[in-house]
Amino acid sequence: MANVRTAARALILRDGEMLVACYRDAQGEWFTLPGGGQRHGEELSTTVVRECLEETGMYVRPGALRFVREVIASRHPSSGLPQDFHQVEHVFECEITATPPSDAVDPDPNQTGCRWIAIAALRDERFFPRALLDALDSRSVVYLAASP
Repeated sequence: MANVRTAARALILRDGEMLVACYRDAQGEWFTLPGGGQRHGEELSTTVVRECLEETGMYVRPGALRFVREVIASRHPSSGLPQDFHQVEHVFECEITATPPSDAVDPDPNQTGCRWIAIAALRDERFFPRALLDALDSRSVVYLAASP
């Protein structure tokens, strides 16, 4: 992969909890925000709506941009990502507008579901990006530089 991939993720909070996508790998369970890669010609706001539906089965309304995160795999060799992987993620505050009567429409490989987890409890889990947890109280857009 010689190109930089762009992605959009959803920050969905409720009563001290965060909606996370759940995955399993050889090291066990891990969590991240729902979202994924932007398609050519697709606006980031459309990307986050589509990806949330695919991964959570929920319709969302994107709001403010909260975080921009770079993922450069060569700086984190233990990440399990291809060493030439480079992605810029745009994290939007989102509000759930509807939940269809089904689960994820098109979950990612190794995705085991999604669930609400207390923000404080995520500090004890394999949650990525960890730096986001420390920056949640910021009201300005935060750049999370190449953080794991």
